Amino acid sequence: MKKLLAILGAVGLSATGTTTVISCGGNGNGNTDITDPETGLVALSKIKNLTLDLGEIGENSSLNISKTFFEKNESVLKKAVGDTLTANMFYVSKITSTSATITGKNTNQELLSPSADFAVTVSFTSESDGRIDLAKLEGLVTSNLIVNKAKYQGTGNYDKSNAIADALIAENKELLKETVAKDFYLLKSDLVEPSDDEPGVAKLEGSTSSLKVKSGSPVEITFTLSE
Repeated sequence: MKKLLAILGAVGLSATGTTTVISCGGNGNGNTDITDPETGLVALSKIKNLTLDLGEIGENSSLNISKTFFEKNESVLKKAVGDTLTANMFYVSKITSTSATITGKNTNQELLSPSADFAVTVSFTSESDGRIDLAKLEGLVTSNLIVNKAKYQGTGNYDKSNAIADALIAENKELLKETVAKDFYLLKSDLVEPSDDEPGVAKLEGSTSSLKVKSGSPVEITFTLSE
């Protein structure tokens, strides 16, 4: 029945454009009632017998984590979810030196639920993390950055996070030369908008999906908008 679920999801059977999912509630692997009640997609945390201690994974990148998780659980996962499941259907976040959170990707909703309510936490050991730790980066310029006003106030491909990250990268070309705006995440709850009298204040950290910049180590930035 799970194969039927995967096939239906792959072809996107729906009269309205939303995915229709059929679940049998059991798969012969000790798993019953493993779906997200709101979407009908398979809830990762409800799958029994998953191996969550991944052991040594090398660099603790999202790619290595999802690949190792899939390899160690391929048989269990495919019995629960379907034979079309692959390692790139997992979203990895909250990466630390010893753990990470895994859910289904929003772009693969025909199979796994992307809901954080059904995430699993995996543990591992890894070699030294090669990502940039902004808070420990010596010589990083974070004061009086000039942020492009049009991008900062715009919509679509650019938003405040991208505009501020671009300004940080531009001011620190050598230190951050291999990074792009999407490697950074703006803590919007801490954002202070610039005024005529005072510069803006923002905090940036690495995106949880970034392979180049660590998350969880924000730096404070002061900035003004270009005219």
